[in-house]
Amino acid sequence: RFILAMFLVYSLSMGVMASDPIVDVPEFTVSKGHYEVTVNWSQLKKGWNALSLKITTLEKESVLGAKITLDYDMTEMEMNPPKKPIVEKPDGVYETQVYLGMKGEWKFDFTIEKDQNVDTLSKKIIIK
Repeated sequence: RFILAMFLVYSLSMGVMASDPIVDVPEFTVSKGHYEVTVNWSQLKKGWNALSLKITTLEKESVLGAKITLDYDMTEMEMNPPKKPIVEKPDGVYETQVYLGMKGEWKFDFTIEKDQNVDTLSKKIIIK
């Protein structure tokens, strides 16, 4: 039991304290088209995850100092997952921790605000 407990503590600490962004999936343009956002969707799994967003202008310039908000939940059942602050990292990368408590379909709603531009994005993913 002790070994299992230590493994769980180690696993949670690795997920919660991850500091290096992982940005490895194709970009997609948010709804109003001011920004392109790259998100590490393929890295997400059940449990705690580092969610990384790389935000650039359409001219591929990093977006610094943006206000990012995120709401997320399951589509079939309200889970009320915890909300963590979104932290700005270098080069237009923003990171937060998300808790995906169950397998199934999850919906993420982002708002990106910078200067007078406001873009919104909704994305559904399946956690297996």
